[in-house]
Amino acid sequence: MKLQKLFRIAVFSAATMLAGVAAAQDRPASAAVKDAWITTQIQAKYFGDDTVKGRNIDVDTTNGVVTLSGNVTTQAERQRAVARAKEVDGVSRVVDKLNLAPAAKGTTGVADKADKAADKAADKADHAKDKADAKADHAKDKSDKVAQKSQDRADRAGNEISDAWITTKLQSKYYLDSDVRGLQIDVTTNGGVVTLTGKVASAAERDKALTLAKSTDGVKQVIDKLTLGR
Repeated sequence: MKLQKLFRIAVFSAATMLAGVAAAQDRPASAAVKDAWITTQIQAKYFGDDTVKGRNIDVDTTNGVVTLSGNVTTQAERQRAVARAKEVDGVSRVVDKLNLAPAAKGTTGVADKADKAADKAADKADHAKDKADAKADHAKDKSDKVAQKSQDRADRAGNEISDAWITTKLQSKYYLDSDVRGLQIDVTTNGGVVTLTGKVASAAERDKALTLAKSTDGVKQVIDKLTLGR
């Protein structure tokens, strides 16, 4: 019963969000809805899987053919992602375009090489400088590099979680939660700010919907526009 409920919810949500897909791609609406349902199901499986990093994988479905693109860190993650996609009903074939990009190793060796190159350049530029000045310049240069690297990492982390990912993740939570009627709640995300609109049957359902939204990675703020009603 839970799978049937999830099927109905996912199909309705996909049809609502992708209302213009069928016309844009010159395909029957039923085919577009089925493809959207397959995509939603695969993404939901990835979000609940400890091995697969769903945020790094793009899923595209056309006439039942699923194309996976993006990055995985291990061969095991790649195989798991492909296997989970094949589990979904309606998938006729899975095209693997995943890129194997191992997690970045420590940058200590790179930093050491950069430091040595900087030292060598400084020696060539000014042999007359004493050791104290050379150490001071070196320390300042290294500090600047560390600060820049920290800023770069912060920028990458900030951009890692997209609005689309947040919306899809939250909708998946609603679909899988028996206390929240996902069909009745619309989710929009802009710059990490989530807006919830639609109807809830009770204050308890409203509180659960807000709690699930606030606990989603990347959410900075939740705007509650939900109304009580049947």
